[in-house]
Amino acid sequence: MLPDYVTRPPSGFYRTVNPVSKLAVAALEVFAAFLISGWLGPGAVLAVVAVTAVLAGRLRGLATLALAASPIVISILLID
Repeated sequence: MLPDYVTRPPSGFYRTVNPVSKLAVAALEVFAAFLISGWLGPGAVLAVVAVTAVLAGRLRGLATLALAASPIVISILLID
């Protein structure tokens, strides 16, 4: 017999999306961040990522990642 968490079908907004679709959205976000000039591109991508995290219920994980990446982001902003 398998445990319940193994046989349970995925539920939720983000878990039911095809992995290839997730990869395509991630690639589009990278291209948008680099192709749209100024702060608009990266800002729009961050907004889309934040909305996706809220819908998927993963905002805490995104906050942890943002906190871990903050030293390098701050150093990049200070140098530029």
